[in-house]
Amino acid sequence: MPAMPNPCDATAQGTGLLDSLEQSLVNLRQRWPQTWPGLATVFDSCLQRLGWPIAENDRRMQALVHCAHEIAANVEDAARQLSEAEPAYHNRLHMADAMVCMAHLLLAQREAEPAVRGDAWQECVAQVVMLGHDYLHNGKVNRFPAELETIAVEQLTPIMQSHGVWPQDQDTISHCILKTDPSGVKQSHALVAERQFRLEDRDCLAVLAQEADILGSTLPVTATDLTSSLAQEWSLFNPALASSLSQPKSRIFFLENAALFSSPAARHLGIPTIKSSQLEHLREITAVPASGQ
Repeated sequence: MPAMPNPCDATAQGTGLLDSLEQSLVNLRQRWPQTWPGLATVFDSCLQRLGWPIAENDRRMQALVHCAHEIAANVEDAARQLSEAEPAYHNRLHMADAMVCMAHLLLAQREAEPAVRGDAWQECVAQVVMLGHDYLHNGKVNRFPAELETIAVEQLTPIMQSHGVWPQDQDTISHCILKTDPSGVKQSHALVAERQFRLEDRDCLAVLAQEADILGSTLPVTATDLTSSLAQEWSLFNPALASSLSQPKSRIFFLENAALFSSPAARHLGIPTIKSSQLEHLREITAVPASGQ
């Protein structure tokens, strides 16, 4: 039997970044859940895809990698100990999706603006954000802004501290995780609209994290399955809201108000065009006019 594909290995010569991203997301689904490699393997694979060796000698990088491995181990242990299934959407697969999407956004950012390429530790910080942004998520929705994101940060802080993650990196990771609350997406994009997009600007990195978080739900190759998974998750506490997700008008709302892609990386991947094509089709079948967003 042929070996299953590496979760972030879609690097055949001549393969474009968007094709690589889509194939990587497919690879993850081929392994979920029966032959799941583990979040630590996905994290390491993403760093390798970015060209950073796991045995990096830099202490700043080492602290981040060791922290990430403990986060991953904790999530895997928690999943094994659950008496019921993981949340249908906010599970280990989503965390892996988010890391793979971030890795490809970082690669696209390099190509879009090679003169401002981030350092190894900066790109590693971005990967830790995506690994931890839904840390031990309970499958519910926020009752107030950043409720679940705040809980994640509170649980991750002692882990970051125990591994000696630099205080600046702890602050950036916490900031970006808090900004993954969908209610603040528009504000975050507007905040950096006139800035040069740099990874050392934590507001820019927060935008990249928001994009990585919902990129899988935007791409046609995974959007339908992920929407169904979210509906299944929400059906446990709000059946009406869950049912509405399958409606074209809900998809239009998501694409116009949540799936915002303004980074140079997203534009380089062609994500705004992909989104616009979906919106055009959905408006044709629903007669819903553009919102002007």
